[in-house]
Amino acid sequence: MSTVDDWVGALLERPSVDALVYALRHREVWPAGFEWDYRLCTKCAMGLACKLWKEIKSPNSCSVESVLRMKSQDSLKVFYDMRLRFDGTITPEMVADELERVTASGPAP
Repeated sequence: MSTVDDWVGALLERPSVDALVYALRHREVWPAGFEWDYRLCTKCAMGLACKLWKEIKSPNSCSVESVLRMKSQDSLKVFYDMRLRFDGTITPEMVADELERVTASGPAP
């Protein structure tokens, strides 16, 4: 295994905003059979997080924000409100960008 593979493996080992951002931008780390569709909780970033980490019990904002230590208002901006601000398809990369933007102030206490 290369140093990059080691770094990616270590990053994805535990749930975090940084790890989810990485996974959203690198489809090669998605679980087999996972298909993206922002309109469905099981197929958006919440669904991906639920598939990646057993600590996230359900693909909903409360479960994801708790494990990732996100502020509730940030979670809503990423997991629900994006559809109100963007026309058309919302890509995983768009969600990664939004996650980075809204969590720049740090995790929830």
